[in-house]
Amino acid sequence: MKIASDTRLARVLDDIPGALEYVVGLNPHDFSRLRNPLLRKYMAPRITLGRVAAIVGLPEERLLHDLAALSAGTVEVAAGTTAPREKPQSPASPPAWLTDVDEASLHAVNVLAIDEAAGDPLPPINAALKRLTPGGVLVIRHRWEPQPLYDVWTKMGLEWFARPAPADTWEIFVHRPSGVAVPENQVASTVDLRHLPPAERAPRLIAMFEQLGPGESLTALAEPSSWLDAVHEALSQAPGDAFAWHETEGPDRVDVRITKAGV
Repeated sequence: MKIASDTRLARVLDDIPGALEYVVGLNPHDFSRLRNPLLRKYMAPRITLGRVAAIVGLPEERLLHDLAALSAGTVEVAAGTTAPREKPQSPASPPAWLTDVDEASLHAVNVLAIDEAAGDPLPPINAALKRLTPGGVLVIRHRWEPQPLYDVWTKMGLEWFARPAPADTWEIFVHRPSGVAVPENQVASTVDLRHLPPAERAPRLIAMFEQLGPGESLTALAEPSSWLDAVHEALSQAPGDAFAWHETEGPDRVDVRITKAGV
């Protein structure tokens, strides 16, 4: 196998013994999550080795050769890929599009509860970005700085600014410039929660509900369980939009349709 800057981390972790502990040791704060098999399944396919090097401040050439050395000869560095490559990063200071925005009025997606449940924050983040209109700004509240998403956002034409927030969290502001069109594909109206770990189901459903517009609905496919009652209670007590909740029970599944009140 040959590795290069654009090789996905998942491939390296699967094929090189010791690669996991090597990568975690480079930045335990960000990469210790990879020891969790579920989080590794979410994270590793989305991160390139070039982005790993950027996160830890290590030259790509050093990272690639270190990983190749761990493989005992089964992996080599591809020719022509060892030149340093700069990866998109957050600006050091707030850009003009943020300084003119009233932050209190921004639409937000909060994935901290998903982070705490060792879940995948990407679905609600993507749903919020699909709703971000040209000229609009979104704020993401996250446990970590999502550097791997910077590569994706660059291709989408988006701009961003990330800053540390209290309690070891981050605020990431994402801006869709006026000339960048909104994707044609709509936010998914159905979310299947049955394959998720129990701890992730409630925060995922709540985060997806928060991305609905007035009058829009979300259908959740779930196993019958009392956690749905807890979600209903949490939505009822949270400030914000009213909603309608309808359950359809089957022999081994319950479909929950949640509709956000219209204007």
